[in-house]
Amino acid sequence: MLHTFTIPVKPHVRKCLLVHLREGYKLTQLDAFGRHLRLLLERRRKNNFLNGFTERYTATFGVVEGNIIL
Repeated sequence: MLHTFTIPVKPHVRKCLLVHLREGYKLTQLDAFGRHLRLLLERRRKNNFLNGFTERYTATFGVVEGNIIL
């Protein structure tokens, strides 16, 4: 079963992601972006001060969890 989730991003970052990855990007370990995004999503946030910055992100980018090869 595939899970879909959204990532908060700034509007100009969403535009760039849509041009290069298209809507509904399938997260996989087979490309460099997928590997880097997976590392960012796994990393735990240690400082709650950063929550204030991500609350200002007004756009979202949809990601579909694909076959992640470990």
